[in-house]
Amino acid sequence: MKLIRFTIGKMAADKQFRSLYPGFEVVFRLPQEESPEALDAFNPFCLAGLNGTGKSNVLEALAAIFFHLECCVARFRPQSFKTFDPAQCHPCAFTLEYLIQRSGERPAVENFDRVLITKEEGCPPRMQVKPFTGDAMDYEEISLKPYEENGFPKAAPGKAYLPDIVIGYSSGENEILSIPFLKSRLINYDKYRQDYFSKYRYERPENSLIYIDEGMSQAVLLSCLLFEEQGSTLQFLIRELKLLDIVSFRMNINVQLMANLPATSPETAPVTAHIASLLEEIKKSATCWFEDPRKEMTVLTLDFLVNKETRTAFRKLFRNSFDCFRFFQMLYELNACFLDETMKREVYQSKGIYTQGKLPQPDPQQDVFHFLDFLILKEVRAGEPPKELLLKEFSDGEHQFLHTMGMCLMLKEERTLLLLDEPETHFNPGWRSRFIQILDESIDAGGGNNLQKEIVLTSHSPFILSDCRPEKVLIFEKDGQGKATVAKAWQKGWNTYGMSVNLLTARVFKQEKTIGEYAQVKVEKYRNLLKSGVPLE
Repeated sequence: MKLIRFTIGKMAADKQFRSLYPGFEVVFRLPQEESPEALDAFNPFCLAGLNGTGKSNVLEALAAIFFHLECCVARFRPQSFKTFDPAQCHPCAFTLEYLIQRSGERPAVENFDRVLITKEEGCPPRMQVKPFTGDAMDYEEISLKPYEENGFPKAAPGKAYLPDIVIGYSSGENEILSIPFLKSRLINYDKYRQDYFSKYRYERPENSLIYIDEGMSQAVLLSCLLFEEQGSTLQFLIRELKLLDIVSFRMNINVQLMANLPATSPETAPVTAHIASLLEEIKKSATCWFEDPRKEMTVLTLDFLVNKETRTAFRKLFRNSFDCFRFFQMLYELNACFLDETMKREVYQSKGIYTQGKLPQPDPQQDVFHFLDFLILKEVRAGEPPKELLLKEFSDGEHQFLHTMGMCLMLKEERTLLLLDEPETHFNPGWRSRFIQILDESIDAGGGNNLQKEIVLTSHSPFILSDCRPEKVLIFEKDGQGKATVAKAWQKGWNTYGMSVNLLTARVFKQEKTIGEYAQVKVEKYRNLLKSGVPLE
């Protein structure tokens, strides 16, 4: 997909979305001015500016909007989410315009549709669509209401015009960005449970939102190492991280009984009932496994010594690395099984900053799924034999690298929007200077197509800005009234591509000093002493 424009609409003052006021607009691109080659090129959008200028708020608003749209079109809404009102969204008024590939057709500009979504305060959103190359054609209204066909629930027609995947990632504590993704996890869990009682076959999570945190990053890495090829697609991981292979891993599944069963249910059921047959196949792929039956729970432990046969077995069960990841994602989402309906209802209705704090942390007996003993073969020092390390022994920067690059590697042909909030925070200067290049390599290595993907990231790194074209760098500032403003770098006359990082630091981040403040004060002190003729001690 490709973003065109995002505008905050007219709304009451008390409903303003963060620092984004009515009339605030980000024009990502003017598609009529971009050639097909430009649309197909790897050119992520970089939102830059001082802290508090609103750049992260744009990511938060996009995540909230796509969550709301997913809820509008979804064929399933859990009982505790029945209060969902399509007319109530935060932000409550907006216009969003983007291009998206028609599902099932080959990636090409002529197969794009132009999607216009508008929402006014107090009204449900509207979706209008027309072919991208059909400028003279009128927009067609597309329904965002789910329906039934032969007694089976169906997602609204508008689902076909939403991204297949919306990825969220934040290196810091940006809880507002994570809120819609957290709600999506709870909805997914309730759907798995309902699918079992409705006797629907499990395929993959229906909701498009995925948040990459510590648990999900383990699933990303494992899926990549089981499916991707060391001689080709994994080359950049081997080069940058000296990560050679996965040695072994353990999956621990507490097969407990479902909580809060429907009143009409005469039976108890294990929380993994909807994937019982798939788990049996996974057990056959394990090097060894053990079941420990306990009261109201069976603890299933599966150990995998990874070799050629292990990879072959997983590749028979899943189509590709992303399909495998979605299975692990589902297992992680089962960890919500201990939450009661009252707690979930509070989270669904929450608009505040402290949503995460509303969720109690499960004890080990309540956790349905986690990985253990995740051993990686890694070159630690040049010239020495590689060592087997636990994944938890990796540095913050290495984990951050795996979060972003591993996910891009797996996306393949999925129509994807990636929302990355300061993804380079823990990187060393070398990785920061190569971040955009490596991101490009990871998408290319996965065999994906840039027409299918849009990347929007925030950053305080001049190295990243120096790798981005000026029409893709959006500079955020506050005006005299404290309102967020945004302009592209080229509109300011700045050619960020290849610009000196010192010059970018001065222009974008208003910092002209090239040494630390403490040292600067000392230098000035000694300079003044020398000028005054006072001897230095």
